[in-house]
Amino acid sequence: MIFTVDFVYALSAALLVSLISLVGLVFLLFDKLLMGKIIPYAVALAIGVLLGNAFFHLIPESLELGLSSSFIFGCIFTGFVTFWLIDRILSHHHPTAVPSQKSIRSIGKLNLLGDGFHNFIDGLVIGGSFMISPEVGMATTLAIIIHELPQEFGDTGTLIYSGFSPLRVVKLNFLVSMTVMLGVAFVFLLNHWIVFQVGYLLAFTAGGFVYMALGNLLPALYRQARGNLRMQTIQLLVILIGLGMIEYLSNDHAHTHHGHRHGEGINAHQMGIIFRK
Repeated sequence: MIFTVDFVYALSAALLVSLISLVGLVFLLFDKLLMGKIIPYAVALAIGVLLGNAFFHLIPESLELGLSSSFIFGCIFTGFVTFWLIDRILSHHHPTAVPSQKSIRSIGKLNLLGDGFHNFIDGLVIGGSFMISPEVGMATTLAIIIHELPQEFGDTGTLIYSGFSPLRVVKLNFLVSMTVMLGVAFVFLLNHWIVFQVGYLLAFTAGGFVYMALGNLLPALYRQARGNLRMQTIQLLVILIGLGMIEYLSNDHAHTHHGHRHGEGINAHQMGIIFRK
């Protein structure tokens, strides 16, 4: 039976995580001139957060599940190539042209897709952790909220840079964030019938994040700041700040729970999901 007390708790926690996407409302406070100055650095933060999520969070998590490393890296490569192909399809009309003020760069759509995958994984983790106990579920939810804050800020900057209006960004981010709830429902609905290894999805998403950061956002920032050494230096520092934040959160906060030590695994029923403690 899916409609249990644990399911209601998990769904409520997923809704709380979804509300973090509304952090983009802060951009509505800026006028166009100020926002134009801030957005490049928000994109730089997004690059650092995406790379940090891939290398410090998603890939280590997938490897710690005890899955085949060759399959894991195959999924990373598949994610990279898949997002590259999607990018080519989305930008096939004017792949090298500078888009007009009203056009939507392909990276914005890629960002929404990648964020949807990541949020779905968070839903799997939240749902599985509430199956273990409400205490583990609440601790996991808190860790994910802390982890999501810098990413949502970077995502918002990326989407505005892509051509979306700030108000539309808030709406789209919230809509995509609802995939957290889909992940929770997936766990509770299917955990008795299938064995699902979330590690492969983690690795696939990591590959997509690496492409988004290095294959699209970074070249765009380089073209924009070409010849401006001061801007390039500040953007590099912001990228490193994004990397540092995710590295710190992944080591000290992400998916950790009170009363457990790192390295201890807990299986969430039949889902094949193992949480780091």
